[in-house]
Amino acid sequence: MPSMPGHRSPGLELQGTTEMRALPGGPQQKRLSRGDKATLRRLRTRAPNRSYGMHQSGHEISTPVLMTILKILQLNTMRSKACMEALINDKQTAEIDILLIQEPSISYYRTHTQHRCWQLYQPNPAANSEGRCRSLIYVNKRLSPSAHKQVQCNNLDATGILVNTSAGSILVFSVYIPPIGGTREAAEAELQNTLQALDMTITQNTPNSDGACHLVIGGDFNRQDPLWGGDNIQPYRVGEATGLVGFMEEHGLYHQLQRGQATCWTLT
Repeated sequence: MPSMPGHRSPGLELQGTTEMRALPGGPQQKRLSRGDKATLRRLRTRAPNRSYGMHQSGHEISTPVLMTILKILQLNTMRSKACMEALINDKQTAEIDILLIQEPSISYYRTHTQHRCWQLYQPNPAANSEGRCRSLIYVNKRLSPSAHKQVQCNNLDATGILVNTSAGSILVFSVYIPPIGGTREAAEAELQNTLQALDMTITQNTPNSDGACHLVIGGDFNRQDPLWGGDNIQPYRVGEATGLVGFMEEHGLYHQLQRGQATCWTLT
């Protein structure tokens, strides 16, 4: 991605944490907490399903739920094994519930960093896809394993899980979109391929009208737009996030960054 040395214009890429509070039984409200590197949230305006159960063939099946504030941290580790191991072993990270990782490191045997305190979820495309997976989700094992499960997302750059809370189900995605390296048309096609996979997964896992569903998408989208970049982006980059903005509008998403907030800094 073209950029000035030592500087990168604001984009949808701020590392940080976000909290999502389960509000059992009460009206749902949109909460604008400090954003992370493209955490997009949608709180559906449906009444919560107060039975917190699933119905199948006339029988109610109890579904484990979380009664907690869900803490999520998102980070692009830039394929660094040292970075991933430092993050997952940090004592402060132990207070986080979910890690959304992009561009993770990979071993010679094509395995990712494992940890006894974290459940790892990797992309699970329907067909055997060749290529490097660039998104992971780690769930803290202090969360009940029966309260979260992986959902099918047919893309190597997107990993999704479904978390059950007292306020309804939460679809959580870790997403990576590569920077525009060739033509804009090719980059847009790659973006749309990922967004279509997300759209299909969301559709397949959205409950009926009697249930509540929240949506959290955290990732490195490598796109800039005045909507979040403000007036500090280069003119030639205007329009490159049109597909992403349309996806946000379609699903009622909003970003959690202040307009014009810097989101990436050099390591030097």
